[in-house]
Amino acid sequence: MNIPSQFLNCVKVLGYKSASLFVALLGLFSFFRHTIQAETVGKVDVGAAFIHLDILESGHTVKTIDMPAIRADANYCFWKGFYIKPTVLYGNGGSKKGGIFTGGLGLGHYTPLNSCFAVAPSIGIQYTHIWTRVDFPFFALENLQEKFKSWSPYLALELYYTFTPGWRLSGSYQYAWSRTKTTIEHIVKNSKSKADGPNYGILLEHDLNDQWSLNLGAAYNISLSKEKHGIRASGVKFGVARWF
Repeated sequence: MNIPSQFLNCVKVLGYKSASLFVALLGLFSFFRHTIQAETVGKVDVGAAFIHLDILESGHTVKTIDMPAIRADANYCFWKGFYIKPTVLYGNGGSKKGGIFTGGLGLGHYTPLNSCFAVAPSIGIQYTHIWTRVDFPFFALENLQEKFKSWSPYLALELYYTFTPGWRLSGSYQYAWSRTKTTIEHIVKNSKSKADGPNYGILLEHDLNDQWSLNLGAAYNISLSKEKHGIRASGVKFGVARWF
């Protein structure tokens, strides 16, 4: 689902090396491509989303952030099935919970297999900024600002199935490697770490006419460091697309 997918790398740090963060929404809602017609060269998709994000320490949830979000992306086929895909996602759960911003750019190739099926392998990179608030009661510290900033290269494969004219179903598998800097107000400054993990997604799309379509999708991701610190995220998205 173009949502990111589409979505979406957090840790707490106290007395141990900061676990790295990979945005679960990296590919969240990113599977959206149309069965290409000769005259179709691109697509712009804007949608409303809802994100559920769990922050994990040693595999256990220590904080949850639920937030509304907006996702926008463009898809431009520039040469013989090769396309570029810029994406932007912004979500905000309020001043006490936090939010997320991601921006990325992908390069892929759309390959029809027959009249019903097509595949699209791609590579790309995404920047993510997550912010939240954290308490340390043992030290009488409360409401400290916590930030995570990461760069995440990824590989992805998408499968598209046109099961009847005007209706498509697509699925996506994506794997990313993230390098993250974590900052906690007054405690930690630019602690570096690494994490990696997969993203899974599914999208249903329906054409209203030759220029407009609607889509509904969902995605799930988990990304952990070796110490099992990281994030688990899921989300849904409803979008409106304009073809040109």
